[in-house]
Amino acid sequence: MIIVKELESIGELIDFPFLGGQKETVFPRRMNYTFRGQNRESYDLRSSLKRNSGSRTGYAEIRLLNNFRKYGELLEPQICKSIWNTMIVAQHHGVPTRCLDFSLSPLVALHFALTENVEYENACVWAINHGILHRELLPKEYIDMLNRRNAVSFTVEMFEDMGLTIEKYNKDMKDSCVVFLEPPSIDSRIVNQFSHLAILPDTLDPFDSFLENLTIEQVVYKFIIPKDKISLFRNQLDKMNITERVLFPGLDGLASYLKRRYSYE
Repeated sequence: MIIVKELESIGELIDFPFLGGQKETVFPRRMNYTFRGQNRESYDLRSSLKRNSGSRTGYAEIRLLNNFRKYGELLEPQICKSIWNTMIVAQHHGVPTRCLDFSLSPLVALHFALTENVEYENACVWAINHGILHRELLPKEYIDMLNRRNAVSFTVEMFEDMGLTIEKYNKDMKDSCVVFLEPPSIDSRIVNQFSHLAILPDTLDPFDSFLENLTIEQVVYKFIIPKDKISLFRNQLDKMNITERVLFPGLDGLASYLKRRYSYE
């Protein structure tokens, strides 16, 4: 089930995993929640691949990844290491993939919820306890890998060690779970955004109905940001230095920050 709450303050979003939102897990001292900000409350949890390709995701995915690898190898040789490396680098550069962007930082997720907002519409931040989802729903092979690495999330290297292909991943997940993965630190943007990815299997894209039908308690929260608090929260984030120039290091991030900072309506 999805627990829906209206966000009264930024502090509430930061505190909730430690003050009642953190269900006991194998790693009780770790921050097992992952966050996703969306600038419209009505948006579903659909991958960019699904949004871009609709019913032809199977055909489009393989063509997108093959061509990205073929034409991008000269610029970034590591994309050829595995299909998962290709997918993650492609996602990072804006190619539609089955990956859904999350962050291990609630403030980073809040930044994206408070960017390019639509007038008179609420925004939202999702919080999902991926530690519990992994431990209670994944097949044994995946849990064994987590145990061997003393990990809560997966990495590309773990997928490669398991010999996972896209086809095997879809078969293993069916409609029962999703893996959350920490991408390799290929640049400072991934590091600064505390990036985390949900790798959506074909049958769980979009992700919302699966989360709504979960019977595990205290796992999924949807924090609604009322439209009349968006400006306040945005100004508070700016004072905390959670801005484009930090999350998108370089001149492009600086330009985006300045454009927003000196926009008057």
